Amino acid sequence: MNRRRGAILVAALVVAGSTTISTTSVAAPSPSGHGCSQTGPGHYNYMDNPNTLVLDVTFACPLPGPYRGNEFATMRGPFSPLGPLSANPGSGFYAVHGDWLQVDPCKLSGGSDLPGAVLTYKTVISGPGPNQGLSAVNYWTLPRRFGGPVLTAGSTPPHGTKVHPGEVIKIHITATEANGGAPESGIQEIALGLSPLLTIDKATYGDHPTACDKSRLTKTLNTTYTVPDNPPAIITLIATADSFDNNQAEPLSADFPTGNMWTGKAHVVSHYTYPPARHECPATEVDDYTFNLTVGTNGAVQGYDTKFAKVTSCGPTTTYSLRFPVSGQLTGTEFQFTDLYFVTVVPLSPSKTTAAAQFHGGSVTDATTGAWTGTINLTES
Repeated sequence: MNRRRGAILVAALVVAGSTTISTTSVAAPSPSGHGCSQTGPGHYNYMDNPNTLVLDVTFACPLPGPYRGNEFATMRGPFSPLGPLSANPGSGFYAVHGDWLQVDPCKLSGGSDLPGAVLTYKTVISGPGPNQGLSAVNYWTLPRRFGGPVLTAGSTPPHGTKVHPGEVIKIHITATEANGGAPESGIQEIALGLSPLLTIDKATYGDHPTACDKSRLTKTLNTTYTVPDNPPAIITLIATADSFDNNQAEPLSADFPTGNMWTGKAHVVSHYTYPPARHECPATEVDDYTFNLTVGTNGAVQGYDTKFAKVTSCGPTTTYSLRFPVSGQLTGTEFQFTDLYFVTVVPLSPSKTTAAAQFHGGSVTDATTGAWTGTINLTES
């Protein structure tokens, strides 16, 4: 490995996929007479073990020597020896250095592996005569990682399974502090809810993290949810987690339909014209929708549609895809949708297992004119 001496390497901090080192130090005393001087610090990457701090220190001392050196460290309290330093005569100076001295902060006096804890390390060098040595103290503050915990979860029955009133869904949620090459504060809370604000169950692991307690980095919540009477068409359970330093995990969700499931497709062609002042070309948009719907016991419709669009105007055709929630009501004769702009009513077939419609419409907004035509077909799964 190509390394520059004079570095203080202490754990890696991963930011946006790259690894960097952050150090803070108090400079060694300037040479006094024939004293030694520190020729660093520098910076290194280190990803092997974020729970281990690594020191790499180098000092230049005047010839002829010989010199002896030792490194010491503490988190708080008396210093503990890390080991002797190497000493070798060089070109114009005597090099005293310690290469990759590994430090477990939890084994030092006042041990702590929490973000914000301060490592103090001391270099003591003795030389052949008076003032031909050095005692230097440096500090490094363990950084804070800004990413949230990582969630994994599972359930019995699994996500997407149709459930019934009174049925018990078993859920397990595990939150883990991401191994990002920097100290982690630990998991403070895991929660399960029907929304981020409507909590079903949660586990809290204290008000403050405990230093050097590795169990704080991974926690698991095992819980259950009983499907209520008259449930919504789809029950959505949401898992969340927070760390002690207020970093939030990306939520996970699982859907459990409670009614009959319908799928379908729609094809919509729209034409738009714009006022002359906007100097925009007319546009044609072709949208293909895929529907996944659930009809609850009370006829409430809930689900999603995924839209794939192709837009042609002055330049080349552009495409994009979006996902939208869909809601409405199924009566004895038709679907009534509340949030589809292109159609509001889709009649049922005599068998009541399919529904279809042809439609057309238009709108004028700020002198922009839109007109569309299309078809929609739905089938009970």
